[in-house]
Amino acid sequence: MSGSMLLLPVFVPIAAGIAMLNITKMKERKVRDWYVGIVLLFSLLCAAFFSVRGMDLEYRAHLGGFLFLLRQDGLARIFATLTSVGWIANGFFSFEYMSKEENQVQFFAFYLMADGLINGFSYAGSYGTMKLFYILISVAIIPLIVHRQDEKSVQAALYYAAFFLISLIGLEIGGGYVSRFLTSKEFVAGGSLDAAAVAGHEGMFLFMAFLLIVSYSIKSCLFPFHGWTKIVTEAAPVAASGAISGVVTKTGVIAVIRIVASMIGADILRDTWVQYVWMVLAVLSIFIGAVLAYKTDALAERMAYSTVGQVGCVLYGVSLMEKRAVTGSLILLTAHTLASLVLFFTVGAIVYQTGYKRASELRGIGRQVPHMMFCFSLVSFVIMGIPPTLGFVGDWNVSLGALETSIPCLPEIGIVIFIFGELFAAGYQFNIILRGFFPGERYDYVHENVCRPSLFTRLPAYLLTAAVYVIGFYPVPLLQLIEQALRGMAL
Repeated sequence: MSGSMLLLPVFVPIAAGIAMLNITKMKERKVRDWYVGIVLLFSLLCAAFFSVRGMDLEYRAHLGGFLFLLRQDGLARIFATLTSVGWIANGFFSFEYMSKEENQVQFFAFYLMADGLINGFSYAGSYGTMKLFYILISVAIIPLIVHRQDEKSVQAALYYAAFFLISLIGLEIGGGYVSRFLTSKEFVAGGSLDAAAVAGHEGMFLFMAFLLIVSYSIKSCLFPFHGWTKIVTEAAPVAASGAISGVVTKTGVIAVIRIVASMIGADILRDTWVQYVWMVLAVLSIFIGAVLAYKTDALAERMAYSTVGQVGCVLYGVSLMEKRAVTGSLILLTAHTLASLVLFFTVGAIVYQTGYKRASELRGIGRQVPHMMFCFSLVSFVIMGIPPTLGFVGDWNVSLGALETSIPCLPEIGIVIFIFGELFAAGYQFNIILRGFFPGERYDYVHENVCRPSLFTRLPAYLLTAAVYVIGFYPVPLLQLIEQALRGMAL
């Protein structure tokens, strides 16, 4: 099969999104929902077909001095399939949720474009291609953030754009410097660093490598650059916030894995100040995200800080640069992508039906929307890392990987903070669950008139909840895919 097939899940959604802006019929909801649903389904089927067939497809084109390379390796199989599942689920949820919003055609047009760009990022086989799609994704989601076009959303978009520009400057400077010492523009197993050329420039090289890692980690809410996710989650529609927190934040994680394993090489960075500082920042992300999520009563803010803490756990595992720890990180990435989307679906459905935006207002809500709250409860156990969920499998592997490193003290401190974060997650998630299902004797039935969410709202939550538990109870196929991916990157 030709490698040009990889162009389909990239450019079909992009072309469909652009075309959508110019088709008058798209103003009719039924036509629009069918159109978007078919395009998203096509994207998912492409990712699933490529992954199941296990084909090592590759498409390359030289545009002047630029290498445009799409390649399906092990990591691409995992991330492309995961993001396609998350994107289509969030899209179907959005059909009902966005029905009360204006400019729906514009929202879904950019949503489809972002889908194609994320597919391109997933299959990127060279640093230049990855950076190109990373930048385009960052630009494409700005219309989703500013969708409501009120003062709050405009400020959020400007705030996000400021962080994006900081990231862009860092990856241009750091990436440009590091690339000078690489022997290949492509991603290579174990990296393509010319160690002889680095000799005499070790200090500057490590600084630029650190700048590059941190610049991509900004998208993954790494401390102290985590503030943008709270502002965006509060201002954007839940349909946009869920996609950004559940899927887009993971692009930073994948980019960092590519840089460490397929560009620079993990051996160069192990036991250096780059690894130590990176680990500390990841641990601080876990701690601060957990504490702030526990302290706040605002649902949007709690969801945002929960994302900071959970993605911090993923980055911590990657920063250890050990096979078992990175395996745990990719398991956690899968668990958080699916579970966080369900959390956004359930919270979004409740806000949509009631208008309540604070956790303390949800007392007794479990009696009115029991199925959605049941999904909320189940995926909360995944976020908490309770055995035998997928979250626990990821936590266990990251912790064992930490203990296998030769770094003194830091891994043990990280594990303590890791457990601390999960305990705080239990605190702020159980608070909603207990109040929702057990309101107490003085419950005043204020939620009695809450309508049942539509099938479009409920079905994605049901399916993703089932998926995360099926994978959790039988994680062998996922572990095999991850092992294959890490072997292919010589990590």
